[in-house]
Amino acid sequence: MIAKIEFTQEKVVIAVSAMLFLVFSLSLAGFFSASNLIGLVRNIAILGILGVGMGIVIIGRGIDLSVISILAISAAFFIEMLNAGTPMTNSFLIALGFVLLIGIANGVMIAYGEVPPIFATLAMGLFVYGYGRSQIMSADVAYIPDEYIEFLDLGTLKPLGIPIEVYVFAAVCIVAWLFLKKTKYGQYTYYIGDNHAAARNIGIPVRPMIVLQYALSALFAAIAGAIVAGTILSLNTRIVNSTLLY
Repeated sequence: MIAKIEFTQEKVVIAVSAMLFLVFSLSLAGFFSASNLIGLVRNIAILGILGVGMGIVIIGRGIDLSVISILAISAAFFIEMLNAGTPMTNSFLIALGFVLLIGIANGVMIAYGEVPPIFATLAMGLFVYGYGRSQIMSADVAYIPDEYIEFLDLGTLKPLGIPIEVYVFAAVCIVAWLFLKKTKYGQYTYYIGDNHAAARNIGIPVRPMIVLQYALSALFAAIAGAIVAGTILSLNTRIVNSTLLY
């Protein structure tokens, strides 16, 4: 008896991706080579990290348009504090608190204020960028101080010949997968995305879970910002003007 094949969005995406990969490998010389594959992953690492955070929010039936502002301003804030003489540990903790505050604020507006996610996060993104440019930044571009370049230079880190961005992207994917598949909070995220009202009726803490989702999205955006800044030793906040999704 032939087993019935169940098609889902995830399976369709994987199948199409595998098909394209096979076609490109057969038709393009050098595509299926270690250097090219590593280069491809490196080029999409930042977008991929943002996508992982966005994916958690989307699974919970939301959207986060503030990620690019968080990416830019959080990293720039950290760099500006270093330039002002703030110790690196303190700068990191303050920037982390700033990021989590933004994510929690997004979640509170959406979960408790019942503001539509697209409007809440778009407004938050504009606010964060405007506040950052007017109150935090002294110029469009923030440069890592010379005394920290050797410590924070991620662009030259290539363990086993693989750029550090690839490792970070892989780690983020693994953490997100463990959260979604191996924890009850990840399962709650799926339930909320499937049916918001039903999830609340069976006792799932819907509002706190929504806040958690947006806090995680902000955290992943900050990680992406740290990779960008560490790779090029600076952060140009004008990237916010180009697109809402990097």
